[in-house]
Amino acid sequence: MKRSLIILLLSLFCGSALWAYTQQEISHLEAEMQKYFDTKERSAFFRTTDKLKDAYEESGEERLYYKVWSNEGIYEAKQQNYTAALKIAQKILDDAREKGSTDGEYAASHTKAMILLQKQDYEAAENAFLEAVDFHRGHFSSESAGEDLI
Repeated sequence: MKRSLIILLLSLFCGSALWAYTQQEISHLEAEMQKYFDTKERSAFFRTTDKLKDAYEESGEERLYYKVWSNEGIYEAKQQNYTAALKIAQKILDDAREKGSTDGEYAASHTKAMILLQKQDYEAAENAFLEAVDFHRGHFSSESAGEDLI
């Protein structure tokens, strides 16, 4: 009884810090995401990415949060669910604009380009990659945009 009361009081005063993911748990989730990325185990993949997004959001890792979300869109495209994939890219963009996140806006533009490439819509993919590069150069000038130029 006394132990339960202490745990309850700690959780009230410490908030979610008691429930935060450890680096080991995050590493495990990253490995799980990679394991499911090239499979048709959609529910396992999305269950894992949801947990990983929560972990990154809790730890303030905005860029990694959006990269994981982008992987969901690319996963759908690899499964040839292009409509679902593009909806994810749009949700990323909407969320990023709402939060004022340039990391998120870039992730959305890069994801859209990757989806169009997977769809073999090469002209649209090229234009989307060029938009992603322009956005990257405009907001992250000290970083390489090489990922989009390959």
